[in-house]
Amino acid sequence: MRLATKIFLLLFGLFFATMSLDIAAQYYFYDFAYPSYKQNQIYQLVYDIKEEVPNFERHTNDFFSYMNELKSEYLVQYKLHSSNTSQLNLDRLTDNDIFFESKNEENVTTYHYYTKITFKGGEQWIIEVSYSLQVLGEMLSVFTNYYIFIFMILAILVLFFAIWLTEHITKPLLHMKRVTENIANINFTEKCEVTSDDELKELATNINIMSDNLNNTLTKLKVANERLQDDIAREREFEQMRSNFFSTISHELKTPLTIIKGIATRVKSKPMSQDDVKLQLESIIEEVDRMTLMVQDTLNYMKMENPEDFLEYSSFNLKMLVEHLNKKVEHLMGEKHLHIHLDLDDVYVEADSEQIMTVVTNLYSNAIRYTPDGDHIYVTLKRYDDKVRFEIENTGIFILEAEIDRIWEPFYRLEKSRNRDSGGTGLGLLITSKILKMHHSKYGVMNTDRGVKFYFDLNIDPDFDE
Repeated sequence: MRLATKIFLLLFGLFFATMSLDIAAQYYFYDFAYPSYKQNQIYQLVYDIKEEVPNFERHTNDFFSYMNELKSEYLVQYKLHSSNTSQLNLDRLTDNDIFFESKNEENVTTYHYYTKITFKGGEQWIIEVSYSLQVLGEMLSVFTNYYIFIFMILAILVLFFAIWLTEHITKPLLHMKRVTENIANINFTEKCEVTSDDELKELATNINIMSDNLNNTLTKLKVANERLQDDIAREREFEQMRSNFFSTISHELKTPLTIIKGIATRVKSKPMSQDDVKLQLESIIEEVDRMTLMVQDTLNYMKMENPEDFLEYSSFNLKMLVEHLNKKVEHLMGEKHLHIHLDLDDVYVEADSEQIMTVVTNLYSNAIRYTPDGDHIYVTLKRYDDKVRFEIENTGIFILEAEIDRIWEPFYRLEKSRNRDSGGTGLGLLITSKILKMHHSKYGVMNTDRGVKFYFDLNIDPDFDE
């Protein structure tokens, strides 16, 4: 049974019970209590008359005045004791008797009391005091009609009150029930809205707080779960990349080892002049140096697995870093007769200066390595919004669109023959991309009208003052 129905039935049940008890009490009063009260009152009146009459002479004005006062409410009659009263057996009355008789004529009950009185002179009379209950019947009829009218009015009022109570109590409860059902179904969009300043509002507020707390908790759990799934996916991806990486580096290490073994075999099996032996040993040293760099780059790359432990942020002048590096590689550019063009804004950034130096060094080395002799290299450093962009563009060479995304792969070289004479370990751009990713930097490579441009962004130090 619904709560609204229970409240409605409860109110009407209380109403009917109250009305029934009231009507029963009224009928009891008019049928039993009031007649009994009147009987006692008349009896007391007769007794008082019996006590007062001996103080009067029968035909005195005092006696008639006394009797007239009594007739205002009761019917008082008196007659000689010698009158015909045998039908009442009044002749048997003693001086102390009071005789009671109830008559019902035409559905009207009348109470009659008789007693013998003796005047001062000794004359005896019979006093009759009677009282009709007709007025009581009329009152009961009016009372019945009144209660029918009152019952109808109160029934209407109770009906409207039940409707109002249902609207102001059960409706908010039903609304809160719907909200809690939504919460149970992991739906936190709907809130409890109760305007009354009572316990219902407190309950609604607590439900809303519970809903918000559950929503926040589930959101955090969802975010944590998504993060865990991402971590698992990244870990799997990293494991796959590491497997591929070690497979590739194993292949790359085989080449210099094969070369070293071949040179050593030739030196051992074939007599050579001292100059030839020296030349062969220099080739071995060159291959060992190449392997040393490759192993060192591999170790550096492996250290980057945990950015929090690898990076040390600080504020430094990026322009000074680029200018310092530019001076260090001037001799390399001079060997190829390259023309360098610098356009650098003076700006401080927040980053790991040592790792950014590695990035810039790799991009410089890449540009110098692949720029044809006599061509140009353009280096710019421009501020925009709260970031700065580093760009290095080398002319005279372009990258096939199919190869642009692959240049960040380990040991990938643009030459179709994968010629190792171009220098480098094949890990420079891989390490560069890893460092920039750890800095959450936007980076990339593109073909321009003049050649190839590499770029990356860094956050400017907020305390930097131009």
